Amino acid sequence: MIVQMKQITGFILFICCSVQIAAQTDTLKKFTNGNILLRQQQNTRLMSPAGAELGSWTSLEQNIKRWGRSLSVVKRTDSLGKKKKGVFDQQNGVFVIPVELDQLSRIDDIKGYYQTRIGNQFGFYVASTGKVLSPVFNYTGRHFRTMWFVACSLTTGFVFDEQLNPIDTIPGMSSVRTRIITDRNKWMVAVMPKGEGVVDTINHLLYNQAWTQIITIYGPVLVVKTGKGIGLHNVETGKLVKPYKYTHYMTDLAEANMYLSKGNQWVVLDKQGRLTLEFKADSVKLSSNHYADGFYFKLAGLWGLMNRKGQVIQKPVWKKVTEQYFSTTDLLFPNGRVEKADWIFSDVNGEYLLTGLKIITSVAGQDRNADFQAEVPKELPTLTNLPDAPGPVRHELDQDKLFVKMEIDPTFSSLGESEKTILRQRIDAYKKEQNIKKTGKVEVKLVVEKDGKISSTTIVSSADPLLTDATKTLLNTITGWRAGIQNGRVVRGEKTLVFEW
Repeated sequence: MIVQMKQITGFILFICCSVQIAAQTDTLKKFTNGNILLRQQQNTRLMSPAGAELGSWTSLEQNIKRWGRSLSVVKRTDSLGKKKKGVFDQQNGVFVIPVELDQLSRIDDIKGYYQTRIGNQFGFYVASTGKVLSPVFNYTGRHFRTMWFVACSLTTGFVFDEQLNPIDTIPGMSSVRTRIITDRNKWMVAVMPKGEGVVDTINHLLYNQAWTQIITIYGPVLVVKTGKGIGLHNVETGKLVKPYKYTHYMTDLAEANMYLSKGNQWVVLDKQGRLTLEFKADSVKLSSNHYADGFYFKLAGLWGLMNRKGQVIQKPVWKKVTEQYFSTTDLLFPNGRVEKADWIFSDVNGEYLLTGLKIITSVAGQDRNADFQAEVPKELPTLTNLPDAPGPVRHELDQDKLFVKMEIDPTFSSLGESEKTILRQRIDAYKKEQNIKKTGKVEVKLVVEKDGKISSTTIVSSADPLLTDATKTLLNTITGWRAGIQNGRVVRGEKTLVFEW
């Protein structure tokens, strides 16, 4: 009798639990393929017609309703507490990507490009087309060509077009360490089985097993490090410019000049890769302000000043040189005398050069941390040993000269990005958002100040007043401008943009 009562009680509890579970489970959707979407408390599950679970998620990160698709980026936490992501097709009731990804990162919102990752393996997903490149590569990244991609295994690099179709291979490339952009070309620094190489925009690989590090490229000159030292290799002729013997290198702030040294032997390259200067010095100190026009050099324990043409502004006389603010430098003499000085620049045969020093204050018997007098002497002596250097200091207004042609134009794009592509994407997105049907070009001329601010905007030509207004509105959303550079200095520059609507 007692046994029968226990059996009846157990049966009643089973029925109650089943009813409770059923009450907590909702059928969200039935698909034409027979799959069923169920929600049980916080868990959403996809079931097959036979009742097998095909996948599940606990939260929704993003809904994508574009390109005729209805997709959901979904998340769940696995048994180890790790968050996993996947992509579910709400129209067809299938997982485009199973909820197994450790990372799903948007690359481009306009066309729906994503980078995927599981552990240390990477892949791609294109939401607009549904194309999936499984995360089986140890490296993935953008190509220099618009909407092309690079993926690398341990032994081969692959180039894919915007539809993720393979179009090229680069034998030996296992990843891309960095990218170099010059006025001649764009390069990817390829990590190889031994050392590094460079790959250009048409996927040509330049590689030597002895190259342990690609430092940079100046014009056609590749600056590389080997076991023997740093050397210069011409990427166009395939010949050595300088043997691999230098031990140190540094660049000025604008990377307009590179300094290589071995002992007290120094050479300087300009950004076209030309050897512009050779000199002897125990050490070199580049200014953080006038970075492309001159530098301090040390001989026999004393510091002097030289411009980028190799002309000595001041022979070594200072025990120590210390920059304070803007262009002002404290100059400490061996006897303890301290002078505060500014650099003087002049136009020499059409070039803006460092030509002298302007002494602001002179304080005897004090160290460089002393409080200097605020009064400026009426007569400001100038130190220079340049016989052809013009005497007058460049007029203050000349420093606000507006440049139309510059060595480096003002830009709002970042390293490796195409300004034209970014502008195209923003125009397309704005047209769709505002439902603009008109087409045509609007040409705009801007003045970009040294601090990256836009000081004036002029409409040069426009196909339609509506497009003019749209251009002005869109232009106001473009931020992150960087000023142009001329002779290694940040300058006010004129910039022309063409908005193709």
